[in-house]
Amino acid sequence: MTIVPAVTYDRFAEMRDRRVAVAAATIGISTGSVPSEEQLAHLAWHVGVVEPSQLAPLLSRYPIPVTTARCTASHRQVPDPLQELLPLPHPLDYEWRFEPRTRALLADRCHDFARDSGAIALLGTPTLVPHFCGRTRDLLLVDSNAGVMSALDRADLLGTVERSLADLRSWSPPRAWAHRADVVVGDPPWYPDGFATFVHAAALLVRPGGTVLLCVPDVLTRPSAAPELQDVQALAKRVGLSLQHVQPRSLRYRTPFFEYRALHAAGVTLVPHDWRAGTLWQLTKRPVVAAPEPHADSLSAPLPLNCAENTEVALGNVRLRVLDLPSRASGKLAFDTLVPGDTLPSVSRRHSVRARANVWTSGNSVLTCPDSRLAATLLYQLGARTSPLTLRDATDTIVEFGIRHHIPLEDMRQAITKIDEIVTAEQAAYQTYCSGI
Repeated sequence: MTIVPAVTYDRFAEMRDRRVAVAAATIGISTGSVPSEEQLAHLAWHVGVVEPSQLAPLLSRYPIPVTTARCTASHRQVPDPLQELLPLPHPLDYEWRFEPRTRALLADRCHDFARDSGAIALLGTPTLVPHFCGRTRDLLLVDSNAGVMSALDRADLLGTVERSLADLRSWSPPRAWAHRADVVVGDPPWYPDGFATFVHAAALLVRPGGTVLLCVPDVLTRPSAAPELQDVQALAKRVGLSLQHVQPRSLRYRTPFFEYRALHAAGVTLVPHDWRAGTLWQLTKRPVVAAPEPHADSLSAPLPLNCAENTEVALGNVRLRVLDLPSRASGKLAFDTLVPGDTLPSVSRRHSVRARANVWTSGNSVLTCPDSRLAATLLYQLGARTSPLTLRDATDTIVEFGIRHHIPLEDMRQAITKIDEIVTAEQAAYQTYCSGI
């Protein structure tokens, strides 16, 4: 089974524009009209794979047929019981979580293949575990997100599941799980290195004749998606996985807070919380195929975004991560603006500003500081305060830190003020985010 033939960019644009046109017709947007914010929000949900900030310009590029159909759904978020339990996703973790209906769909699909006594392995899908409590005794979870794993454990939602906190790039399955799982579910980051890592791990876990459910992007998510998916299918074939079934846009992801703020920074004011759609691949493991070792170049990460040397501090529910990059000016304290408003209007790792940011928040605010270790030390001290959200009044911290590190008082005040502004803005935006569109 093949996905799509290789396409040129012009062909990709034509396919994307046609899908936008069909969706626009569904909700009653006509050529030449100026869509309302609500119509754009509905359009984003129906298209599912084009970032909402890119939709309005596309409406004038392709004729939209006359139709009497209208969109009547509000696309409001489904209440998610896990939202208040889990830490906010951080953009550097490439973490998009399934919305509740998708979690239930995947859990039911697992039970269809594994039945009551089958073995199920979950790769990068920790939010599925609660759906198996009391239903599945033979369950393995592998994930690299310590915050999510700890939160689920504290809420007693992991039960007795066998779990491994590990990066799949350097992980090997326990001997008892090698080629044993009846079903493997994997939700990799949607980039070639992520696909390769998860496909190899799944091939090591699934038994001959077993099923792998792999979550991948739609072919119209970006121009490179079709050839990337062809490469994933070719890799899967080499490790003994045969693609049996494709369900386009059958998965829905909850818009993380960082993406919500990125879209707002790009001018999109109404954002359906489940606009982003993914495709589900069903693969079957062929009998006895030796899986080749992964190629180093296909699995190498472009940037150590979550390595041990990076520092993360929580101020309230705002997660600030400082990347341990080479200092430009040792001993100088400053948090400098990279984009207007400090919120990066994109979640793509291809954005040019990403390479210059060494302070990043869970609300997609990006800053640069000349001495990242000094900035991390200050944030750590602020995070240890009993009242971390009254930063402008942190006189003791300003004086003590400034004296200890020989920082001018005005530099201290400016740094504290910048962090306070970002935390305050993200706290306010989060309240709106939680209320839905």
